[in-house]
Amino acid sequence: PRAEKSDLAFSNLISELMEAPEYPTFLNALSIAAKKAQAESVDNFLGTHPPKRKSSTE
Repeated sequence: PRAEKSDLAFSNLISELMEAPEYPTFLNALSIAAKKAQAESVDNFLGTHPPKRKSSTE
């Protein structure tokens, strides 16, 4: 029930945003920011978990 309520709130938020004249600009900026954040988190993950070399286990 709680998840449905938050989904509804999110849907309402999106509906309100779609009515705003600057919505397409906002959506574009949001998607760019999301891709950038995703790339950064992947880089951070890879940076903190270096691949194990076979030579260290032999």
